[in-house]
Amino acid sequence: MAESEAKAPRLVTRSETARILGLTRMGVRALEGKYLHPQKDAKGMYFYDYDEIEAYARRRRRLAQRRGVRASGVVPAHDTRTITRDELAAAVFKAFRDGKKPRDIVIDLEVSPETVRRLRDEYDSDLAGPERLTFAQTLAKRRMDLEEAQLEVKHRQIQQDASLRRLRVIAGAQGGRSKARKGKR
Repeated sequence: MAESEAKAPRLVTRSETARILGLTRMGVRALEGKYLHPQKDAKGMYFYDYDEIEAYARRRRRLAQRRGVRASGVVPAHDTRTITRDELAAAVFKAFRDGKKPRDIVIDLEVSPETVRRLRDEYDSDLAGPERLTFAQTLAKRRMDLEEAQLEVKHRQIQQDASLRRLRVIAGAQGGRSKARKGKR
């Protein structure tokens, strides 16, 4: 009986799993089915096998070591280091160059979506050349071009209206003279 008790897996809740891995509970849910396989009890609570959690933590550490960075939330091995901002920018730019999607970069490099968005804007703008604009800059430029075109159309309409008024005045003045001349005959 001692053997069956020793083999029983140690189960922890989703919140405990998140704390151990340095993730949110939603982050833990994203790992379900691929790396973690929770068991649901009669009350609907999910419990995770501690051995699976440790295996995933080891995997993250190994991946972090290969990249030369510290895996956030996971107890690091002694030879890992924290990535600098410049190294992060270089890694994100390389990922964009290689055609990776922002979502994949967030997952692979474990950085916030805001950081990836900001770096995407930088990647698309100054460093790629002056002809490349960010999406927001492109929209602003199109809006300004449209406003310019609308102003030009209004300006032409005003000029045409002024020309028509002048022609009417001239035609009216000439029409009055011709009536006056007809009356004298």
